[in-house]
Amino acid sequence: MQEAILKALRRLESQGIVKNRDEFSEQMKAAFKEAKIAIPTPLFKTILIALAERDETADICTDSKGNPNLTRIYGTMRMYHSRRTSTNT
Repeated sequence: MQEAILKALRRLESQGIVKNRDEFSEQMKAAFKEAKIAIPTPLFKTILIALAERDETADICTDSKGNPNLTRIYGTMRMYHSRRTSTNT
């Protein structure tokens, strides 16, 4: 399963850095769906956090009502498609 996940994430490399958590989450979901991989929610969240890095210039993470989500470890994040996925091969 690990190789299938990495292969799915590698498809996102060309998109570069994404500075919006929701956008990146949707891109990951689409990549996994296209690869026909069912990722359990806890694993999905773990992957999302592993690919994130704090970035003060990124969009502020918000909850479902649009309020700033201050409980997140990464209040602002940028996502690296290539940095994390290409080094784990």
